Amino acid sequence: MPVIWTRQAAKQLSDAHEFIARDRTEAADRQLLLIYRAAESLGIFPEKGRAGRISGTRELVVTGTSYVIAYRIRESTVRILGIVPGEIGRASCRERV
Repeated sequence: MPVIWTRQAAKQLSDAHEFIARDRTEAADRQLLLIYRAAESLGIFPEKGRAGRISGTRELVVTGTSYVIAYRIRESTVRILGIVPGEIGRASCRERV
């Protein structure tokens, strides 16, 4: 199943990398890779995440990071809606969906 990134989600991933890289470039690279791989794995296992608070969405907590991937499954596609810090993930996703 194809995984489509919204512009917003791609920007949030880039912003997260930039924020972490201010202090630790290597850690930022590792976090980026973990988040990207987790998102892309949804193409194989789209039901992997938990039901989201917003109807029709799902959320995947990315192991080894403090980030949550908000996504929606529609027809034969997984659409990545947002990449947000776990502690504010649910509230942020609600505002952006």
